[in-house]
Amino acid sequence: MCVEGQAVDLLTVLAYAERCIAYACDTVLQAACEQERKTYRLTCAQWDVLALVWEEDGATLGSIRKHRGLDAPTITGIVGRLEQSGLVERRKAQDDRRIVHVYLTAEGRAVGHLLSEAMKAFVARLLQNITAEEQETFRNVLHRLIGNSA
Repeated sequence: MCVEGQAVDLLTVLAYAERCIAYACDTVLQAACEQERKTYRLTCAQWDVLALVWEEDGATLGSIRKHRGLDAPTITGIVGRLEQSGLVERRKAQDDRRIVHVYLTAEGRAVGHLLSEAMKAFVARLLQNITAEEQETFRNVLHRLIGNSA
């Protein structure tokens, strides 16, 4: 295989891995919501934003966008769906109404604790045959790929 073919193959494998992991993550989250008898179903993208707000309650839409590497319309849509599910609420800043902060609701806090356990188990399953050294190497390579893409 030529060098160009190897590069294309790497991109294909990365994209396929992302889709497989996101699908499996969605399945885990949906099962956890069903087990807790929740009427909403979270996706991996929604969990990613919810987890960030859980760590930084009151984060702005702009900071969420930067931390998650998503565009403004995507973040707005995800936060909107989380808000419809009763997990977060948006509040405009008092001093600058253009800035929107995102806060967890009581339900968001409660479900965050429950779902974080399901996600810990999911990540453990993903990493079950990968040594700590391989994980660190993989993480470093991904960070370099991200840096090279900028």
